[in-house]
Amino acid sequence: MGDCHSDGPDGDLAANRLGAIEGGVGLSLSATNPAPTHSGSSGPAPAPSTEDRLELYNELLDTLHQTALADLQTRLLPGDIALLPTLALSNTLEETYMPAEGEPGAQVELTLQLEFQVLVVSNEDLNALVTPIMNASLPAGFTAQPDTLETQAQTSPKLDKTDGVVRWTLYATRTLLAEISPSQAVGLALGQPTAQANLRLAEALPLAEPPELSLYPSWWPRLPFLPFRISVLTYNQP
Repeated sequence: MGDCHSDGPDGDLAANRLGAIEGGVGLSLSATNPAPTHSGSSGPAPAPSTEDRLELYNELLDTLHQTALADLQTRLLPGDIALLPTLALSNTLEETYMPAEGEPGAQVELTLQLEFQVLVVSNEDLNALVTPIMNASLPAGFTAQPDTLETQAQTSPKLDKTDGVVRWTLYATRTLLAEISPSQAVGLALGQPTAQANLRLAEALPLAEPPELSLYPSWWPRLPFLPFRISVLTYNQP
């Protein structure tokens, strides 16, 4: 063998002291050192500090937090509201550093897999909350048109840390339908000229659009004087 060098002072060996090779290859090969090993030395080797690991963890935690926020928006159903202040780390699935703690290395790598959880208010729950409040102020003579309730957050949800309650301002709208009495409409128009009947109906009834009067024959100047000769049709706007 040629000139031998060891990895450190403790690795210096006298001649013919090396007798085996570590590992599985040592079962089929052998080695020796005819000359002493020398020039072993030792010195500092870089290793990631606890502060390095913590800084890397916080950076990756922030990145995964933002990723969780983006993923949450794609999972929400229409009308649902995520209470973002409640988004929090719930479980650590994997946290692996390379090199391991205490081992040397020029840089540190971290494999991090986390689970987050957040409170979400469903559109169904919002409707159940808002509907009784809106019903309490429903004007007389009106009914709510089904499936027209819409809610929209006016402010971002904020978590009150003193009581753990999330608060925000919600704006809700829905379409109302007027309950038109056919007998009342007939009484207002009975025997009236067309223009006067239109005016009386528009002033007395909660109509979304001006009334439409159709006479037969079309040139007849006024509505009939007999109630049974007048038909009333109502329709809901889409």
